[in-house]
Amino acid sequence: MRQCLTAYDSVTYQNNIFITESNSYDSYLLNLTDRKLNIIKKLDYTLNIKGNDFKNYYIASAYIGRIKYFILINLETSKILKKMPMTLGFGFVDFLISDNLIISANSDSLGLFTLDNEKIWAHNINDILIQEKKGKIKELKIYNNNLIIASNSGLISIAITTGRINWATSTYARTIEIVENRGYVCTSLSFFRINLDTGEMYDYDRENSRLPNFDYNGVNYWPSGHRVIYNEGLLWYAVYDSGQSFIIAINPQDGHYEWILNIKEANSIDDLKFHKNRMYIRDVNNNLFVYEKDIE
Repeated sequence: MRQCLTAYDSVTYQNNIFITESNSYDSYLLNLTDRKLNIIKKLDYTLNIKGNDFKNYYIASAYIGRIKYFILINLETSKILKKMPMTLGFGFVDFLISDNLIISANSDSLGLFTLDNEKIWAHNINDILIQEKKGKIKELKIYNNNLIIASNSGLISIAITTGRINWATSTYARTIEIVENRGYVCTSLSFFRINLDTGEMYDYDRENSRLPNFDYNGVNYWPSGHRVIYNEGLLWYAVYDSGQSFIIAINPQDGHYEWILNIKEANSIDDLKFHKNRMYIRDVNNNLFVYEKDIE
């Protein structure tokens, strides 16, 4: 079963879906029941960018009228719990790690702050990974109370509560997906995993960690993408080549392709999420596709 919405942004909590409609830029609360999307209500605020959740709390930038804030909302009730200025932290919220603490980062610095903007600690990655070319943060993830930083200068692990540096490597990383104590790093055509406790890297015995090309309907394609998402024992990888979009399921143990799906309706895939037995795909034209797994 598939349904399509034109959504600028979305977040899912249980059967509730919060979206910002890409044409009107209005935000709505929807409910998914009996394989149908039902609009519950139009919200009093407009969610502007993707936010971050902790339990049933959600923080994001939003417009209330014509004024832009960071807001903390309750995903069960959709009510605003706290409004904060856009100067919170480094001006961005990357993680909500409690109902009062956030990780905030800009292009090269990051730190731990309270919602009242008290700084607990902060680092610049170029003081940790010293290279000729200045590094930029590409992605942040959390593992066992540690913050994992992927950057074009390398990977870093920092203890969240104290700001202590656990380890650092000089390997370029654009994105990272965390499964147990392993991080799966995907950068264009390369793919490798890293032990998050030690920083040790494994490249699947491939030259330059290069993913192999694949054939589909007699045509050979490059596996050109930048992110893997873990779900049900596999790493799901969005690929765009020669005007075609694909989802490839990769075995995390040996790096081999287990399954390939051509998403004919979508343009280049911009976002891929899983929730319960559903797969949510958003392309660069802001079309949202919902696929439901057939359960026999």
